[in-house]
Amino acid sequence: MANDFMPEAECLPEIAYYYPNPYWRDVDWAKNILLFFDGIAQLIPEYMDDYASDDDMAVIEGLKEHNLFHVLRPEKVVDKAVAEELTNILDTTIRSGMFDHLAEDNSPFASISGSRLGFCGDHELAQIIVDDLKARGLAKNSEDGKSVPIHWVVRTTILVLLAQILRKKGPSLGFEFSPITDQPRLVSALSGFLNYPQFPTAGHVISFDLKQVGIDLGDIPIDEILAFREEKRPQYRAYMLTIKNFTRELGMMEEAERLLAFRERQDRLDEMGAALLRSIQGTWHKPASFLLGLTGTAAGVASSAIGLQTGGASGTAAATAGVLATAGGLTRILGILAGGISGEQTPDLGPFSYLFQAERTFRT
Repeated sequence: MANDFMPEAECLPEIAYYYPNPYWRDVDWAKNILLFFDGIAQLIPEYMDDYASDDDMAVIEGLKEHNLFHVLRPEKVVDKAVAEELTNILDTTIRSGMFDHLAEDNSPFASISGSRLGFCGDHELAQIIVDDLKARGLAKNSEDGKSVPIHWVVRTTILVLLAQILRKKGPSLGFEFSPITDQPRLVSALSGFLNYPQFPTAGHVISFDLKQVGIDLGDIPIDEILAFREEKRPQYRAYMLTIKNFTRELGMMEEAERLLAFRERQDRLDEMGAALLRSIQGTWHKPASFLLGLTGTAAGVASSAIGLQTGGASGTAAATAGVLATAGGLTRILGILAGGISGEQTPDLGPFSYLFQAERTFRT
């Protein structure tokens, strides 16, 4: 069946590339993502199933019915070019000694398929990396002939790198990949190991924004989610355009410019929040101090994220998440308080109206 949400002819379908693991942790997460993307892609070796549990299988079958689930086989997509780029980054990182302290922390090892290490793309290069990790006590001999046990931090680092490297292969596969994870803290914590440019993507911003908004589609049939997106297509496109423009602009900025962009975005969200507060106060005559306290919490998260920035891509991601927390705080307020505000009294929420409408539509 053709994808019902294929963008215009000049655009490629926007696919959420899930990482770092082959399977998502929460099946509800996948249904939430359908509000924003034309499908979900996962990097799964040929010898592994397409799902981790029966619950996953039910949702995946629904995604497949609408042509919204895409399995990427590392045996094919991690080709020679990808293997070479991955090896170059890992070789630099390993030789720098960044991983050396991990050999003494007694953390568990986890298996990663040889195909994701690059053995199918360039066996010789991948073997060099594995041998180097073994020499440093960070990898062991394969137990099944298909995968290699390595320190879990190294394993996750490799999968984070692959998410970025494989973005460039999207167009050749007919997609525009946007890396997205349901483990943002883990990925951010590992960024210190990566000698590789990492910039916030639409997937990162949306994932955090979605969490802050508190939309829960766990009990909602996939057909209803897709119907809502079709009904709200103009609002959806406005939201996605804003997110894409924001992340694109960040990629062309220096670090100081990114910080300024975050602050300007926060100012715009504050202005939107002030208008919303005036609307709510005028309707229920709530004390302004009470309402300001609620939004102040979200604004404080944004300010803290910017204050914690230490430079580099990880700081950028943290600041982006903080800024979007402001929008999430406002959305939560709308969901709790604004149910009785008439359309005439509600201020223009701009591109974030898509999120507000989703929260109110699917509120349980």
